[in-house]
Amino acid sequence: MKKIFLLMLLTGLAACSSQPPVPANRFYQLSAPNVKAVDSAQQQGLLVRRPTTSGIYNERSILYINQNKPLAIKRYHYHLWAQPPSILLRDYVVTYLRQAGAFSQVLTRRVSSAPVSELNIYIKHFEHVLNGNKAKVIVELEMDYRHGGRHQVKTFRAEASAGDTSLHTAAKTFARALSQIMESMLVIMK
Repeated sequence: MKKIFLLMLLTGLAACSSQPPVPANRFYQLSAPNVKAVDSAQQQGLLVRRPTTSGIYNERSILYINQNKPLAIKRYHYHLWAQPPSILLRDYVVTYLRQAGAFSQVLTRRVSSAPVSELNIYIKHFEHVLNGNKAKVIVELEMDYRHGGRHQVKTFRAEASAGDTSLHTAAKTFARALSQIMESMLVIMK
């Protein structure tokens, strides 16, 4: 009986040790924005709120869609955003607007009672789309911009082709798509 137990124990330990190692997590961030300076800045500051979203778009997993099954959104395992997409987007938008010189100040929280414009963003799509050995990214954001007595709501969508299916390339392509959206947003915010 002891021999059988010992044999089972050794077999169990051998099975455990023969498992392949778990892949390492890889974390991605957005590349810095490519910004064109504006001609004149708004005199008021701009408060950029943390973007909102729902469901799996709140998670750090990078989402993807296979072109031949466009209704199924999947997530990459072991490939994650360095921060949740809402924070990545907020930081990207703030950096973009500061570098563009579009407002006297671009803030992420209210620091005084001085009047400021306000930008709220809702993330509708933020996905890597695969089609065989080709890929693209889709970014769709709903902008809610409040300036003085004006209130504008508009949806912006950008699709950008990636050079390959790698996630490093995808992260750069997401930033390129966001730059396209920001150029369009600036036109509305003037």
